[in-house]
Amino acid sequence: MTQEITLTDNTFDAEINNSAQPVLVDFWAPWCMPCRIVAPILEELAKENDGSLKVAKLVGATAAGSPVPTPKPDATVFVTDLDLFTPTTEGVFGELDRAHGAALLSVRRLREAFYRRKADPAKQRSRLVKQILRAIGLLRGRGDCRDPGCAMSTAQVVADIDRKKERYCAPCWKHISTGSFRI
Repeated sequence: MTQEITLTDNTFDAEINNSAQPVLVDFWAPWCMPCRIVAPILEELAKENDGSLKVAKLVGATAAGSPVPTPKPDATVFVTDLDLFTPTTEGVFGELDRAHGAALLSVRRLREAFYRRKADPAKQRSRLVKQILRAIGLLRGRGDCRDPGCAMSTAQVVADIDRKKERYCAPCWKHISTGSFRI
């Protein structure tokens, strides 16, 4: 951004409500992966529209006007309807970025309609919950579980997901829940 404007409770009115230019506000947090992805795009937009558009960043603010420190979550799970399959992907249900503690899960192949069967929202919900539990477990450092009913067991096909329960087995739960974590 040509000049980054960080908003607080004290500066919000002056920078936003009393601005002669339109203002694009980026609701931002340092731990937020989408915020970091969008930041360079907003910087470019601010440079291209300097003088005709103001781009401001709003970091959570307190009544005193200072930014609120926000803890980085241990796991961030994004859900999309896009089909993630490519010949080079590890799995068709999702991808993990362990370095950043993020997972991207697709509901496309979890839906009965993908297989030309009658829609079953309850089954789709259950499959997604199981995949979210698995992603969180993997991001928390737990490996595959040999218990086929555990959310941490591997799934090559949708039938494998259907065999799982919507929970971890006792050893996986103990490993995953040890210490403190934020999701």
